[in-house]
Amino acid sequence: MSDPTEMVLLGSFGSALVLFGVGATARWVRIRRTVVRYPEPPPIDPASFECVSEAAPQEVALPPELPVGNVPVGFYQPFDLLGAVFIFAVFWVLALGSVQAAHDELTALKPVTLLVNIGFQCFLAGLVTILALRRIGFAAWLGLRWSAWPWVIAIAPCAVVSMWVVFGALQCIGYMDWMESLALKRCRTR
Repeated sequence: MSDPTEMVLLGSFGSALVLFGVGATARWVRIRRTVVRYPEPPPIDPASFECVSEAAPQEVALPPELPVGNVPVGFYQPFDLLGAVFIFAVFWVLALGSVQAAHDELTALKPVTLLVNIGFQCFLAGLVTILALRRIGFAAWLGLRWSAWPWVIAIAPCAVVSMWVVFGALQCIGYMDWMESLALKRCRTR
């Protein structure tokens, strides 16, 4: 059986791109259709001061809805979409490049490669942080004014236990055996 990695990567990145596009388009359409109709005051006959007829309603556009929750999003600008597209494109090119590169034999992960990857992730996170903090404060940007902040301590252990449950379920239903049946080359870890 052939290696489905490239097909899965193309499908997942394509699905994410379509999902982002549909979400942005739906929000744009919803904002454009948010119109309130106020009736015009009826014309008054100066002789009798009575209403002559009902006039057609007038359309007035409303501003976009305020976000739900305590994290403001109004400081994001259309220019920020270019940054999101850049990050998406970088990861797409990296993923597809790693799949399409000729690998005669998969080698062990070297510390230098790991450090470069960690540095790249920190560069992207730092870039986003610098751009956001120029416009809004740190606590407001991350929504840190949360009255139930002690629950943050439970997030990491719950995430780890949840992943153990997911991986255990995958093992029980035979996913790992199915992956081994694809006869793909394994990466050496030592």
